[in-house]
Amino acid sequence: MALLSLVKMFIISTLITFSYARFEEIRSQHDALKYLAKQRYASPDLVEVSPILQPLIKSVIDKWESQDLFQQDTTIQNETTQEPMQNDTTPEPIHNGTTPEPMPNGTTPEPIHIETTQIPVTNSYQQCKADLSQMVEDFLMYTTDKNSSYYYAIMMVDSYGKLPPGVMQGHTQWIGLFDQCLNQTQEYTQKNFGAQYCIAHTITEDTKAPLLSVGICVPDSCTESDLYVLMEQGILELNMKNVVAYASCNKEIEYNAGAISCLVFLSIIGAFIVAGTGYELLTIYGVSKDDPLGFKTLTEEPDMTNHENGVQIRPTTGARGVHMMHTEPGNNSYINSSTTLYNPVSSSANPSINGSAPLIEPIGIHDPPVTCSGFFKKFILCFSLVTNGSKILSPKQGQGSLHALNGIRVLSLFWVILGHTYFFPLTLFSNPIQIPDILGRFSFQAVGNATFSVDSFFFMSGLLITYLTLNYLKKKDGKLNWGMFYLHRFLRLTPVYMIVIYIYTTLTPHFATGPMYSAVFNPNPVGYETGISYCQKYWWTNLLYINNVYPNDLMQECLGWSWYLANDMQFFIISPFIIYFLYHKAPVGIGICIGLLLTCFGSLIGLTISKDLEATPFPQNASRENFLGNSVYTKPYARISTYLVGMVLGYILYLCQGKVKMSRFVALLGWLVATVIGLSVVYGLYGTLHGNELNKGATVMYITFCRFAWAVALGWVSFACITGYGGPVNTLLSWPVWIPLSRINYCAYLLHPIIMMVFQYSLPTLIYFSDFLLIYFFLGNIVLSYSAAFIFSVCVEAPFMALEKLIFQRDRSV
Repeated sequence: MALLSLVKMFIISTLITFSYARFEEIRSQHDALKYLAKQRYASPDLVEVSPILQPLIKSVIDKWESQDLFQQDTTIQNETTQEPMQNDTTPEPIHNGTTPEPMPNGTTPEPIHIETTQIPVTNSYQQCKADLSQMVEDFLMYTTDKNSSYYYAIMMVDSYGKLPPGVMQGHTQWIGLFDQCLNQTQEYTQKNFGAQYCIAHTITEDTKAPLLSVGICVPDSCTESDLYVLMEQGILELNMKNVVAYASCNKEIEYNAGAISCLVFLSIIGAFIVAGTGYELLTIYGVSKDDPLGFKTLTEEPDMTNHENGVQIRPTTGARGVHMMHTEPGNNSYINSSTTLYNPVSSSANPSINGSAPLIEPIGIHDPPVTCSGFFKKFILCFSLVTNGSKILSPKQGQGSLHALNGIRVLSLFWVILGHTYFFPLTLFSNPIQIPDILGRFSFQAVGNATFSVDSFFFMSGLLITYLTLNYLKKKDGKLNWGMFYLHRFLRLTPVYMIVIYIYTTLTPHFATGPMYSAVFNPNPVGYETGISYCQKYWWTNLLYINNVYPNDLMQECLGWSWYLANDMQFFIISPFIIYFLYHKAPVGIGICIGLLLTCFGSLIGLTISKDLEATPFPQNASRENFLGNSVYTKPYARISTYLVGMVLGYILYLCQGKVKMSRFVALLGWLVATVIGLSVVYGLYGTLHGNELNKGATVMYITFCRFAWAVALGWVSFACITGYGGPVNTLLSWPVWIPLSRINYCAYLLHPIIMMVFQYSLPTLIYFSDFLLIYFFLGNIVLSYSAAFIFSVCVEAPFMALEKLIFQRDRSV
């Protein structure tokens, strides 16, 4: 029945949109006409391939031939044909009067019911019918008279989505030719209308399940409401039950006040960048007509630190990198193994706790060849591309850094991007019926379970915040400015985070165009919601880092992937209480960790039983929620276990200070156990995809302990690499190439979903799901994401970090 409905809806969307004019048999040398002739849909070949279509096609063609498909009382007169047209009476009462559009997450919103029983015929509706009639008349005229003034109609008709191959593979989005349709402008048509591209959607009335979406090219005088009336009238004429139709049209979104203000804001930052970079080049490096060799100094890494004011303008050879590396996809930000940009430190070289790095040593202070006095000059230098870029790209780190975490950090984000590459375009695949077979492959489990990559970031964040803070407390006799501890963390993450939301909400609608682009990135949707409209409503929850608990639905969050930042910030808020006791009264601190861990386990057990959760990466039962649903996936009480494992390991590393001796047997046994645990977590649910559902007890066990077990396995990898038992694994994870990439991980984490969505929804065609194509997309997503992250980090992240240190004039990082 679903297949019958699909074909019905295609024929309806084509016939009805043409003002219900009957297509006569058209014979032409023009290839496009062959697709519109009725033989295209009633050919013996098609009927032979799918006998189930024959009754439907026959009934539609019979009505078509008898001219009873629509009620007509007016005609279109031309030299060769006379086409009956629908009368101008008020449409029959219908049940739905708005124009809902598809949700960006692929679901179809419930049509909004109206109180009235009739939709009034407006002037717009009459004009739409008249222009459609004109288009049909010109289309038919071209079949006998190849006058160029009629050619636009052929191009508009040819732009329609048509019955493609692959319907049996789930190809139910026939989007047509977006660009060709829009090229038929009013100047080109020489009529009182141009062309606009729309998509005619059909869904079931009861379940709202999508049936068919067809791209149509109609006069721009037709509104979505006009097309809705036409399609609903056609459904009534065909006596089709339980079917609802609506249209979504491409919109040229104008620059509103928000977009203009964002452009102004970015222009101001750009002006500061030009000023700061120019000042450094012309003044500090002496690049002028008298000193043409000034540019050469850019590659010599001179030490230019203001000894008096402690403002670092260029890194010294002993400096340990640049701005904070991230323990999360960019978020562990409070503690960093590398020195921060423009880190104001006193000549006494006080140690610092930098929000996201594995070390706590100060920047060396040397007499600078050049000093810059005045707050404004130092302010401008915060935006210098030379300084910020060279720091980010430097492969150097200080001795004692936890080098292996750089590789874990970057590779974990690669894993996140891989999972998003496969699952973000799920609604854009032209062969969705084949996807379950691919998801069920054993080799695909590493992609399907990419969610464990997020737990890697929670683990690293807990490890670093504990390890570095304890070392700092030890050097400062247990003293720490906890107020600055929190403030620095907030200022480290929030400016970049809010600017990304600002750009996404205001400028993304103008980045590209495409058949579905304006619907997905519409800032003012009617009858449905988009990611941008959710940001307009809930951006403040991101600012407060509570977006993982409100709104409760992940799909309603602003920047849905930012739920991680909220969790990590919440864990960070409670971490000082644990760290304080770990330093002063270790048994109490350990007891708190165990108590929180048991609370997490208890929550997961209770939720799994009460909500009857499924232990499967892909939902097998529409009536049941799996362990990636809203109940547990984004909630802090369900995710804190991995953070606590990291904190415990950080405490162990603090106690041993890297001085650990173990036999080869113990080391090999540790690697064996960690490997078995990690592989069991990732591949352990393979059987559930082939009908072997876990029993209740096993389901509770897996959902409760899977993420904790993953953190334990990763904890061994980190511990072994840090203490000298990592072997080739440590060599890989400590590769210097990871250092620059780890410094821009935070920006890559924030930006990569936006880059992916802009690309995917601007495509003129659907995507055929295949491993080779998606791996190609994956590699491109990595390159584009990190390229954009580097630009954003140099231009936005690094300057704001430097400004924070300049404004607060801190002599240490806390």
